[in-house]
This record gives sequence, structure tokens and C-alpha cells, in this order.
Amino acid sequence: MYPLKVCLVGCGQKIIPDLKRELTSLSVTIDAEWPDIRSAIAELTLTKADTCLLIVQPDSIEELRQLERLNEVHSGQPILALVDLSVHEPAMLLRAMRSGAAQVVRAPIQADDFKTAMRRIAVQFGSPPPKSKVIAVCGATGGCGATTIAINLAAEIAEHQEQSCILVEGGLQFGRLADYLAVQPALTMADLVADMERLDVELVRHALTKISDNFNVLVGSYKKVAMLEIPPAAVLRLHNYVRQLASVIVVDMPQTFDMNYFDFLMGVDKVVVVFEQKISSIRGAQLILEALERHGCTAAPHLVINRYHESARAFSADRILKLLKVNRMVGVTNDRAPVFMAETNGRTLRQQNPRSRALADIRELSNQLMDQPEGPANTLSFGSVCSSLANLLALR
Repeated sequence: MYPLKVCLVGCGQKIIPDLKRELTSLSVTIDAEWPDIRSAIAELTLTKADTCLLIVQPDSIEELRQLERLNEVHSGQPILALVDLSVHEPAMLLRAMRSGAAQVVRAPIQADDFKTAMRRIAVQFGSPPPKSKVIAVCGATGGCGATTIAINLAAEIAEHQEQSCILVEGGLQFGRLADYLAVQPALTMADLVADMERLDVELVRHALTKISDNFNVLVGSYKKVAMLEIPPAAVLRLHNYVRQLASVIVVDMPQTFDMNYFDFLMGVDKVVVVFEQKISSIRGAQLILEALERHGCTAAPHLVINRYHESARAFSADRILKLLKVNRMVGVTNDRAPVFMAETNGRTLRQQNPRSRALADIRELSNQLMDQPEGPANTLSFGSVCSSLANLLALR
């Protein structure tokens, strides 16, 4: 959610559709609309409104004088001026700034330019956008499908939850997301941290690759193994910039399990631990949970049995719940064909097969992580497991 309410002043019908679309993408609340600057001055004086961002489209020199008066009378209100260069000379940009506009954007609106101006105003007026929710997806063992879960979880948060989401590769030096999603970004995370003097939020934005509406990805090095010594402070700075660019960040964690790994998990909002119905994988999940507890991690872990099958007789789900000392977990159905085809084609499950059973389970996981009501998915708890899996063999 953008930290300032917005009021539109004298914005013409020609620009309104594009303007409202960009404001919606930034989760901006439009508090009021006034036909001209005089009306805005009168209304703000009468109501003594709280600080809000005034987006103004001055159409004449006289309106620039009114803009200057608006700035003088209501100096606490930041102003973003829209100047249509198809109508006005370029000098109008400077005049708008001299009249009190904190930022000036050319019309027709260019999305990147407009978003940059909006974020700069938020910083300038002491109300930076709130940091996004960070969800870390951890694989208990290699090959358990944690990356597949991370990709499709991020896609569901973007599409089903309608939240802007960035999927971030945890492994900077050696990435796999580019191949999973069939993309070839010009910039990778390794490129970003290789030159810390140039690193800023706009460079990070430039490194994002769009997968679908609301869903972008930031990948690790995929053309070569990047032999870099990356200090933890550089990674933290990079992630702080990423958090300014979306409502939700999903991090596909590398399987390093070192101090930096667990230190990073201390700063996230949600931890997802992915494992399979195998001895080594269950044990790996157990070790991760124990390590999180020792480190004092405050984020309650969400457990996911990937490729789950009720007929798997080697392990019963109720026994796994008891072993891991949790009350419930999500089972992602072993839906081989759609998952295989999605990975082969470089697509998300939603893009490949929106009716996939595995996708329905991942959607339920997204509901839990985003604190939404649960649906009829594969959520396993002591009660449901005991009734539906009573005939399975217990773990011996």
C-alpha cells in the first residue's frame, strides 16, 4: 500500500485512464478529485486535510501561478505535476518545478518514469512505502521440488491473491530460475552485487523480468558460475531494494545451511519447508526446524509435503506430523504430467494447466501464507489424517 493518499487536481479526461491504472498498480488510494487548482485550494483550506499527494495537471501559465499559490498555502502537501509536452513547450517542466512541484512527469505517462517519481515523493516526505512480506522457501533435501513450489507459489500470490510479487533466486552465483522459466535477463543478482557503487533500487528494477501480471523474477547467474565473494551486507542491501518493489517477495533458498542461511531466515516473515515422503527428506525437514528453533526464528514454519500421495505406504502423514511436532501441513499432490510439462515448457502451472491438482494445493498454501480463508485443498492435520489415512502403515 502506498503511504500517501492521492488527490487528483485538474487532470484531463485524456490522461485519467492511464493515471488511474498506474495508481492502481501502486496500491494507491484516491481520496478526492477536483476540477481545478482553485477548487483544491478552497477544499483543503476548509477541511484541513491530512497530508496527501496532489497530482496536478496545469494547462496554462495562469494555472502555474495557482500551483505556486497552492504550494504556499498548503506547503505540507507534496505536489506531482503532469505536463503534456504535446501541448506545452519543454520549458513548462521547469516552470512547474519552480512553482512548487516536488516531481514533474511528462504526459502521456510513461510507467517507469511515473513510478520513480511516486517513490521519490514517498521518500522525500518521510513516508517510504512499507517493506513487503518476505516468504522463504527452503528445500529439506536436493530434488524435493522446492524450486517448483517457490515458482508456483509466487505465481499464485500474484494471480490468485492479486498481490505484486517478485521471485528471488537465493543462489546468486549459480541460478536455475532462468532455465525453469525460459527467460534470459540481461542482468542477474550476481551482476548487481558485483558493482555495489552503482547498486540502487532503479538498477534492481531494471534487472527484473516479467513473467505475468504482478509477477516478476530476479535470477541468479545462469550463463556461468559467478566466482564472487559476496559479503552478507551486500546481499542484505540488495534484498532491501527488492522489498521496495513489490508487496510480496518469495525467495528460493539455496541449500547451503550455513550461518548466513539461517541469519537470513531470521529476517523473513514466513518460512516454507518443503520435503517428501522419504526418510532422508523427513529427517532434513526435522533438522531445519530444530535449527530454526535454536536460532530463535520468530516466523512459524509452514510444512509442505511435495509429490504427496495418500497411498504411499512407507510413511503415514499422521506419523510425520508427530515426528516433526507440528499440527498441520500442506500436501502438494503428486501431479506428474502437468508439472513435467510446465517445467519443460518454461511455464508456471497456472499457465500450463490451471486445473492441475498440484496447483490447487499450492493455491491453498498461498491462502495460508497470506492469511486468507482456507479452501478445499490438501491440508493435512491430525484430525483429517487419522480419518482418511487410518489404513496406511505407521512409520516403524
